[in-house]
Amino acid sequence: MSGTWLLRVTVAFFAFLVGLVSVAIAQTTNQARSKMLEQLVGRYTCSDTGPGDQPYTAVVKVEGGWVVWREQKDDPSTEYLRWDPNQHAYVVIEVEQKGGYVISTTGDSDPLNATWKHEYPASNVYGAMHTTFAKNVFTVAVPFHEDGQTRIGRLTCKKS
Repeated sequence: MSGTWLLRVTVAFFAFLVGLVSVAIAQTTNQARSKMLEQLVGRYTCSDTGPGDQPYTAVVKVEGGWVVWREQKDDPSTEYLRWDPNQHAYVVIEVEQKGGYVISTTGDSDPLNATWKHEYPASNVYGAMHTTFAKNVFTVAVPFHEDGQTRIGRLTCKKS
């Protein structure tokens, strides 16, 4: 009887240890994924390919659990970025000054060099968004449909 009891206690103890190690690894992985976005922190000079768009600045900071990108221009929007451990994806929520918002996600391992899927609102106007970050230059390319043609909108921001 005591041998069976000892075996059960030993198995339970090892299962508990494996659970603790798994939780620690998941927390470490989630923290590392969140830190990847912090490479964006800083001040940028940005230009857009839109007609009549003027260069503007953007400031990126960590606020709470979010990396927050704030545009400083006439019609600014604010982007909130973070790793979502429940969805196992990076999420960006763009909030426009006029009240609109867009949610996009990526499961790519490097969110700064990734393909992002528009999740909300549903749209057949915009295609997947592609981002790159190298040598302190962040770029976004977004295909969109206008007047029956597919075009690419581009944003380029240089970190100062």
